[in-house]
Amino acid sequence: MQRRPRRQIFLFPADDPEAFLDVFIARTATANSHGSALYASTIRARVRAGAVRAIFESMVQLSDSGSLLETFLGLPCPKMFIFGEENAGLSYLPRLEKEGVELALIPESGHFPMYSNPVEMFRRMAAFLGRSKV
Repeated sequence: MQRRPRRQIFLFPADDPEAFLDVFIARTATANSHGSALYASTIRARVRAGAVRAIFESMVQLSDSGSLLETFLGLPCPKMFIFGEENAGLSYLPRLEKEGVELALIPESGHFPMYSNPVEMFRRMAAFLGRSKV
């Protein structure tokens, strides 16, 4: 498996799940990105430290192998991909659009649009669901 740069599970390894989560929270809280500090402030209440490594590793594996994207594109329903404007350069956005996925760029947002601009994110979701009749 090719390891991409910026993969926190590889860049900041830790044998102790609590230590890994502590450092992850600290990095996220100080990231210069919309919503990151708010997201970081609630991680401990929502995540069990022992589950983080497996979740991160599986998401990296599924993402890097391409199977996550292929699975998403293969879903037999209307699809929307929501992303913050800080992520407008994602390499796979043109493919999603070409495959008929509705792209929802959320202004003033980064990786966590549900924290940085929840009103706009949920407005876009509601409009999509209203049109899709899912």
